[in-house]
Amino acid sequence: MRIVIAGAGEVGLHLSKLLSSESHDITLIDNNQINLKDGENYLDINVINGDSSSPKTLKKSGVSNADLVIGVTARHLVYQTKLSIFFRLRLIPLQFLKQVYLFLLPHPSEP
Repeated sequence: MRIVIAGAGEVGLHLSKLLSSESHDITLIDNNQINLKDGENYLDINVINGDSSSPKTLKKSGVSNADLVIGVTARHLVYQTKLSIFFRLRLIPLQFLKQVYLFLLPHPSEP
């Protein structure tokens, strides 16, 4: 399965480790090169240094061919809004957008 993970913090790196150990094709996106180094050096994954809400970075990651996209950035609402704009501009397909929204729903304890 081809999986794109936006966010290389603790959660993103942990997910990358778990999913790559199951032989999934993982691409990890983050704008912090230091966070990406652990994934690049210790895991069998692709890393992209860039803004995960940028159309250029999303295209570079091959997100339109991904089976699953997981957003674990600190800016979920900004990310969600930009993705809906990208969909309206026909930069990403509807199927992709529906998958992303499942992962961007707020936790029940959040306001």
